[in-house]
Amino acid sequence: MLIMKMRALALIVLLGVTSACTSTPRQTFPDVTFAHLPAIQMAVNDIIIEQRYQTTLTAPHAEHRVPLNPLSFMKRWTSDRIVQTGEDSQAKYIIVEASVLEHALDTDGNITAIFTNEQAMRYEATAEAILEVSSGNSLAQGNTSARVTRSVTIPENATLNEREKILFDLVASLARDFDSQMEESIRAHLGGWLK
Repeated sequence: MLIMKMRALALIVLLGVTSACTSTPRQTFPDVTFAHLPAIQMAVNDIIIEQRYQTTLTAPHAEHRVPLNPLSFMKRWTSDRIVQTGEDSQAKYIIVEASVLEHALDTDGNITAIFTNEQAMRYEATAEAILEVSSGNSLAQGNTSARVTRSVTIPENATLNEREKILFDLVASLARDFDSQMEESIRAHLGGWLK
């Protein structure tokens, strides 16, 4: 009986040591902001944010499971980048899409697959928004938009931390692309409201 208790105790200790060695602390990621960039001064006195895109928790949508949800940077874009300098014009910033889609890739099931590291998942991230501006008397109106997409594949042997880093980098790159395209589009199509 004593031998059985000692074996059980040894097994518990061994399992505890094994789990302690294999658990990796979750990494943290920085906030993605645009506040460090030069302000875009627009002659508007109000910006309304309209979120048309609604995140869904069903496949293939995965934006709720990535370290950086595109919706978070899209919601903060206007407050970080646009300075309101007008008196009677209004802007509406419409979030059309902020998605991350997850697709399983076909992997070989043959014997050679044991010796290769195949790409198992593909993620595609999209950010799209429209910016509409109108004067108080509604005689002057303008609009512009930006839509950017990025994708990445993840190998089948990626750890959780590796996977999260790849997905964070995907959406952070998407944020930079979106900011660049939206600013360029504003300067090209809404020049009458720029200061």
